[in-house]
Amino acid sequence: MADNNNNNFDIVSVQLKNKLTVLVVEYMQMIRFCHKMALSAIGVDSIEADNGEEALDLCRSGAKFDLIIMDMDMPRMEGIRTTVLLRGIGVRDKILGVTSRSRETELQALMDLGLDYCEELPLTLAKLVSIVQEIDNNLG
Repeated sequence: MADNNNNNFDIVSVQLKNKLTVLVVEYMQMIRFCHKMALSAIGVDSIEADNGEEALDLCRSGAKFDLIIMDMDMPRMEGIRTTVLLRGIGVRDKILGVTSRSRETELQALMDLGLDYCEELPLTLAKLVSIVQEIDNNLG
């Protein structure tokens, strides 16, 4: 049996210089929970929104995040539309799009709509740590 250590929360040791807060925008409760647990394991606070409308409302109310993890394929208001609307109201928080799309042209098209990062599912702990550390390092 293969050992997939990049998803094992028990071995995570991440030293962050800054207190980070992430907004998790995901309609599936179990996936929101998994993202929240992964973020907690690396010392990052998180807030949840179960759709794009909630994310927009939070940002319109003045909430700021170091990172927004956005499901690109949600019902009601998909992540693509939410990202475009967030950028349209001046939100400059980093946005990580998570998608089932895998073709390079599809991923690039998503990036062109305003994402800072775009990752194909599954969003592994290793990918998440890499992005969080990059954001932390850029904050100084």
